[in-house]
Amino acid sequence: MRTRLTDLHCHPIPGVDDGAASWEASAAMLHEAFDSAHGDLTLIATPHVRMGASRGRGFLGRRTTEFAVFARREVPGLRVGFGAEVLLDGMANRSRAAALPTYPGSEWVLVELPQRLAWPFSLLRLLSLSRFRTGILLAHPERYPWCARRPGRLAGLRKAGVRCQVSGRSLERGGRAVRDTAFGLMADGLCDIFASDCHAPGNGTLASFEDEICARAGRRGWEAMTCGNPAAILENSGLPSGGID
Repeated sequence: MRTRLTDLHCHPIPGVDDGAASWEASAAMLHEAFDSAHGDLTLIATPHVRMGASRGRGFLGRRTTEFAVFARREVPGLRVGFGAEVLLDGMANRSRAAALPTYPGSEWVLVELPQRLAWPFSLLRLLSLSRFRTGILLAHPERYPWCARRPGRLAGLRKAGVRCQVSGRSLERGGRAVRDTAFGLMADGLCDIFASDCHAPGNGTLASFEDEICARAGRRGWEAMTCGNPAAILENSGLPSGGID
């Protein structure tokens, strides 16, 4: 029996970031994701926000409410929730960390780093956040140069409560080096979550990567990264040691 897929990272809300450009594009993304998963999908929309910025949060809240109504009407069988992809654009403090949007019903937060931020500063920003929050999910580490050079650095971050999410968008658009890093993280048990990071119609949906991931990481790895581990995050539970046995 098929296990329910959960996409913890995608950008289908129109007009809030570099994701869906219109309500029509949003509808197409929802239908593509739902149909490719044979109607068995939970989708968590994660619009981009900056840790250090509060401007625009009111508009984002209103648009999220609009989107929830839109999604229920457009694809009635699709389960939709809301989080955010938070750019760590500075060092965390107690008040900043407390204000971060989390996954629904959970203390877990999805974060990203500036693309070219050097390793020492990336480490400091993640560690500063870990002082005040548990459950940190780092988006697409395979794209960061410091990870490509030394993927084992992620093993040390796990001790601080930082887990990792590889993106389908990286496999689709990242080039050979990024793809190699992504699959290396899976092989080394350093990838806990696989998500689409879909930004527009025609991008790969979560289910569209199933055959490739199963061929590289095995069926158990695929189910851990797209079913079991995402469910644990939404249940606010701890994660096992890695996505791959």
